[in-house]
Amino acid sequence: MGLEQIAVWAVGLVVFGALLVMQWNDKLPSVKSLSSLASVINSQGGHIFVLGVMSLIFFWASLHFTYWIIGSASGGKIDASNALAMAAFTFMTGSAFGGAFTSMVKSMTGGESLPPNVTNDNGATGTNTLVPGD
Repeated sequence: MGLEQIAVWAVGLVVFGALLVMQWNDKLPSVKSLSSLASVINSQGGHIFVLGVMSLIFFWASLHFTYWIIGSASGGKIDASNALAMAAFTFMTGSAFGGAFTSMVKSMTGGESLPPNVTNDNGATGTNTLVPGD
């Protein structure tokens, strides 16, 4: 068993021990408070917050990855035409950051999303269609 495995087990045991101490002293959050937290996160404001945080994380990771690619290319570790690095960069900037950011903007503009088999005032069922004249 390596040092890294021991560190992972040690952190797990410390967290488990902390939870046991908190349970013993009645300091754990109640089910009602966790339920209210889940309902706040499940609201439109919670979605905007979560998507905003994820957008920042993806943007930060994309910047660091960009500088890593530049440093590796100038150091001779990879050449400038490395397809794997460019594919990862495209995923990070396009799919990861772009998906989280555009979903956040859609949530902020108040886009209506319907569950399946629910009809809105325009007669659309389970889709988010635009009707001319709205």
